[in-house]
Amino acid sequence: MRFSAHVVAICALTCLLTVAPALALGVASISLSSGTLPVTWSNAGTTDTYLVTDSGNALTVGGTMQTTAVSGSGSLTITSPATITGSHGAPLSPANISVTCSGTNVSGQTLVASKTPLVAGGSITCARYSAGFTSTTVSVTIHFFLNDQNIRVDTYLSSAAAFGIVATAS
Repeated sequence: MRFSAHVVAICALTCLLTVAPALALGVASISLSSGTLPVTWSNAGTTDTYLVTDSGNALTVGGTMQTTAVSGSGSLTITSPATITGSHGAPLSPANISVTCSGTNVSGQTLVASKTPLVAGGSITCARYSAGFTSTTVSVTIHFFLNDQNIRVDTYLSSAAAFGIVATAS
C-alpha cells in the first residue's frame, strides 16, 4: 500500500571492496566506479511501474579474476544488511531491491538472471567464473531496481558498511 504519491527512497549503495584470500593460484581484485555515487531513486511511485530503475547510477565493477585450472572457481557477490531503517524509522528490506548484472559475453563467466532480488541479511552471486578463467579486464555493470510497492514514505540511506561487493577466487 502506498501512503503517498511521492515516496522518496534514496539508498546510498556505497559498497565495501573486499578481496577474499587467494587459495592456490586463484586471484581476484576489484574496483568500483559509477556515473554518480550514490545510487539513488527519488519520487518513486508517482508514475513508475513495479520496479523503478536506478536513474542511470549503476555501479561498474572492474578488476582481475584468475581461477585455478582444474577445480578452481570465482565469484562476484553482493551482500546485504537485514534491513535499512529510514530517517523516520520505517523499515525497508533489501529484498525490495533487485539487480541486473551485465557485461561483455566472456567464456567462463555466468551472470545472474535479470532483476534478481537481493537477499535481506544474505548475499547473491552477481557473476560466477569457471575453472581456468583468467582475465585482467573483468567488467560487470550492476543496475539496481527498487520495488516501490508497499514501501512507507521515508528517506532511506544505507551506511557505508551496509552493502558489500566481494570478489573471490580459488
